[in-house]
Amino acid sequence: MKHRRRILLAAALCVLSLPLFAGAATALEAEPLPAEPETTLVSEEPTTPVETEPTTEKPTTQEPTTEAPTESHSHTFGDWETTKRATAKKDGVRQRVCSVCGEAQKKTLPRVKSAKLHSAQRVYTGKKVKFPGVTVKDSAGKVLKKGKDYTVRTKNDKNVGVASVILTGKGNYKFTIVRNFRIIPQRTKVTKVIPSLTKATVKWNPVKQSSGYQIRLALDPDFTRGVSVRKVKDGKASSAALTGLKEKTTYYVMVRAFTTVKKKTLVAQWSKAVKFTTPTAAPHAIDGQLPKTARVSASYFDDAVFIGDSVSLGLSYYEAAADVLGSAQFLTAGSLGSGNALQPVSEKSVHPRYNGQKMKVEKAVADCGAKKVYIMLGMNDIGA
Repeated sequence: MKHRRRILLAAALCVLSLPLFAGAATALEAEPLPAEPETTLVSEEPTTPVETEPTTEKPTTQEPTTEAPTESHSHTFGDWETTKRATAKKDGVRQRVCSVCGEAQKKTLPRVKSAKLHSAQRVYTGKKVKFPGVTVKDSAGKVLKKGKDYTVRTKNDKNVGVASVILTGKGNYKFTIVRNFRIIPQRTKVTKVIPSLTKATVKWNPVKQSSGYQIRLALDPDFTRGVSVRKVKDGKASSAALTGLKEKTTYYVMVRAFTTVKKKTLVAQWSKAVKFTTPTAAPHAIDGQLPKTARVSASYFDDAVFIGDSVSLGLSYYEAAADVLGSAQFLTAGSLGSGNALQPVSEKSVHPRYNGQKMKVEKAVADCGAKKVYIMLGMNDIGA
């Protein structure tokens, strides 16, 4: 009986040990038990077969892990955003973020390096002048866009003087830059040059907002020889006399306006150059007087008129007595000069009379129909 129980116990142990070796690479064969002599067992009590519970094989594979995968993935970045605006002194910063993992990429936003106006000056027009234009660049050479990256406004941009352009950063930029430009007087024009032996009278068109004019004289059209500049300190002037010239000499002249604002002189462009030549003195002439000619008859003066002051009035008395000036007419008055001859005619004014009526010299000459006019004025003008 004991031997039978041992055999049953060994068989059960073998059955229970099978699952432990199911996952082995090679199945192990159970070694045979040692043989025992056959013995007839007589049981006093009836035996009942031993019931064993069914066994279930356990899988040998490992459970899946819960650790995050370590392989890389494709980033999904959003738009670039400015986290620090660029200035005229320091760079800014831009970044974008991956929506999957939150990784951020950053890049530098270059600072503003230069702002250059397209023109340093504008010409006065009486209205606000046109903005001269500007180019703004960052330190990388990129041109910033007006309206997107900066705004523009002007100041003092109407009258002759110094105007300002104010640039203000916008969007990705934060700065304020001021650039100045000049508003200069308008360009004038030389209208006429009247030369004489050693001087010339230059006339020009006056311009608005002028403090005066500069007159430039030279001996060649390139203004490299005998150059001189003369100044007229009167913004309303329209002519000037050039003295110290040489006779029979060709000159070139140009004029420009200037304006003084806060001790700063702003000059206009030069007018176009005008050429003129001083005349040659007649033979034996003194200061341009005509030379002496042969004696003429008294009838030569029949269509002549003599204009002058009391000296010329006295000449009319001598002429009447000597009969040397033919039928010449006289428009004279005591103390008549070039100054009072231009004044309006009145009871107290100094004007000559023609046919008993006081009138201006130019009207009297036209009315008398003279062909030759002798003007002898100056003594009273010198006295004045």
